[in-house]
Amino acid sequence: MNNYQKYIVRLAKLEMKINNISFYKAKKKAMSVRKSIGDMLINKYGFKIN
Repeated sequence: MNNYQKYIVRLAKLEMKINNISFYKAKKKAMSVRKSIGDMLINKYGFKIN
């Protein structure tokens, strides 16, 4: 598992605990959250995500 996958799984587990939803739904939500964090960093600081 690479770092990106570990990050998504960690976010998904957090989503599961907070919202009491299934892992599949939490994983989809975690991916969108990760994308929005990336967009924010790009817009605010000009970071580039590979």
